Amino acid sequence: MEQSVDRLNSFLREESTAVEAYKRVLSVVKSPKAREGLDACYRDHQGRVEELKSFIEAHGVTPREVPSRKGFGRIPGMTEAIPDRSVVDILEEGEQFELQDYERYLNELDAEDRRFVEERLLPAQRATLERLRAVRQVLH
Repeated sequence: MEQSVDRLNSFLREESTAVEAYKRVLSVVKSPKAREGLDACYRDHQGRVEELKSFIEAHGVTPREVPSRKGFGRIPGMTEAIPDRSVVDILEEGEQFELQDYERYLNELDAEDRRFVEERLLPAQRATLERLRAVRQVLH
């Protein structure tokens, strides 16, 4: 169980890092339509942070939210000089990384935690990635 909870905390850190990345991005993206889609992705990640915290707490463990250096943590400080399309490209890399992590580490989870990830987090992460890809189409 300890390894499983550690992995859930790792997922929580990645989701928290995504929330911070979207906050930064929303402050620099110029396209109103892109901002609308990015804000929805931001809220998706916020929801998963809250869901993970609650799920971890249900195990009797205090969630650890220290931001990650992987995936979204690689996003540099954003400046207004970066084109919106490039910002979305960087975010898409983070979204793909997070999806791959959920899939890659399923075997480290106990049955209940694995079911939670398969039924709640993975479908939600896939939906966020698709939402972000729709933002890219807006920027064409």
